[in-house]
Amino acid sequence: MTAVFKQSKAKGKIKAPSSRSIAHRLILYAGLCEEESVIRNVAFSPDITATIDCLKTLGAVCSIDGSTIRIKGVNASQRKKPVTFDCKSFNSTLGFMLPIAMASAKKAVFEGDEKLFEKSHDACRKVCEAQKIKFKKTSSKIVIHGRLKPGDYSILGSESSHFISGLIYSLASQEGRSRIFIAPPIDGKNYIDNTVKVLAKHGVEVEWGGLSMIDIHGKKFKPLDTEIEGDWSASAYFDALNTVGGEVEIEGLLSDSVQADKIYPELFRQLREDESPEIDLTNHPDSAPALFVYAALNRGAIFRGLSRFKPKEKLCLEKLAKELSKLNVFLALGEETAIINRSLIKPSSVALNSNGDHRAAMALSILLTVTGGSLEGAEVVNDSVPQFFDLLKSLGVDFKMK
Repeated sequence: MTAVFKQSKAKGKIKAPSSRSIAHRLILYAGLCEEESVIRNVAFSPDITATIDCLKTLGAVCSIDGSTIRIKGVNASQRKKPVTFDCKSFNSTLGFMLPIAMASAKKAVFEGDEKLFEKSHDACRKVCEAQKIKFKKTSSKIVIHGRLKPGDYSILGSESSHFISGLIYSLASQEGRSRIFIAPPIDGKNYIDNTVKVLAKHGVEVEWGGLSMIDIHGKKFKPLDTEIEGDWSASAYFDALNTVGGEVEIEGLLSDSVQADKIYPELFRQLREDESPEIDLTNHPDSAPALFVYAALNRGAIFRGLSRFKPKEKLCLEKLAKELSKLNVFLALGEETAIINRSLIKPSSVALNSNGDHRAAMALSILLTVTGGSLEGAEVVNDSVPQFFDLLKSLGVDFKMK
């Protein structure tokens, strides 16, 4: 699908898109609570839908009414039958569900897009070996058979933050004390921290014991009746419209949020006001495209921390840099550093392309409100912010979908 923009300025008030990260974590919590929970303001992106389907496979009862989901979860350790989970194409769903399924001694099979199984999944393999759980991986599935019990676990900080988060859920939902020792440096620590803080906020006894150990006192989860807060990272893309003459107000963002990207307004201020801004992106890969665009429209900037980005994230930035150059915006990417200069943005003679990256699609859309032009692959925003273009339209941005 192609979005064709005309030059226009955004004006109006919107409710911040709901946080996909927080929604994922609360839905997992509800899926492991044996009483019914109610969660409102959920944006049912494909990855969240895949996780809900896996919770149903686990035995949870889920019903959806608009943006509200009701979940009557299960005690995962009491599963009596073998199950097969379809994780579609989502590493997050697979990472979360692997250790949750291991709470039961019964066999679990994980299927999905073959790309999911190109990775070694060494973290899962090593945990299984330590717990004498059978583990088998092929090019199309993972099979596990055996029970994950409360206790002490050691894991490399370079392993999947989704798997580590799933391990926290699995152990926190079982009676007894557990500790997870994570060898630094810890990639995606902010995502693991989200898990710890979300669980702690809802009564689970889990906390960091120092810089790299998570202390868990497992017990039954209590039911939720809550609303998903606004997403700070997604809101940054709408807020960036204000630097190109927009008048956009965003509601629904919590100042006491556990989201690392709640710092973006301060980073935007630095990019507007500092003489030679330098920004550390280590904990903000989700906001990087918005920050790059904002920097180009202001004073330019040096960005550091790229060495901690995953290869997939770096590849997306390389593709974004190519698309930005079509608008006379030049982004120089190094192993650790990115440099973007203040840019005189010019219309492109050819269509831009999202290259399958939802964040790039949102960032490029901001610039196209200034220059006009086309964005191919615009539908990819549905991966994270399904209502992105509806919100743009409500702000008066002039575009059509083809």
